[in-house]
Amino acid sequence: MDSKTGNPVEYDPRPRVVPLDTKSGKYAFKWIGYDGNEKTVIYQRPDAFDATVSGSVSKTPSGKYLYTYAIQNLASSGQNLSGFAVQHFASDVKAA
Repeated sequence: MDSKTGNPVEYDPRPRVVPLDTKSGKYAFKWIGYDGNEKTVIYQRPDAFDATVSGSVSKTPSGKYLYTYAIQNLASSGQNLSGFAVQHFASDVKAA
C-alpha cells in the first residue's frame, strides 16, 4: 500500500542470480527490496574445489591399523580445501 494515497502498489522484486566467479562458485543474489533499493547477498558454494585424496593402511606392531591420507588441492580447483574429515564407526580411533 502506498503510505500517502492508501492505494495498492504493485511490487516487482526482480530477483536474479549474478555469477561473480563461476570457477570458485561465487554468486550474487540481487533483488529490489520493499524500500525500492537494490539488495545484494554474496554466496560462495562450499563444493567448488577439485582435489585428490589417497590413502594407505598398515598394521602396527601392537596389532592396530594405521591409516594415512594425503590430500592434494589441484590447480583446476576454484577454492582451496581447508579441512578434511574421515567418517568412522570405531570407538578407539586416535588422530596421529
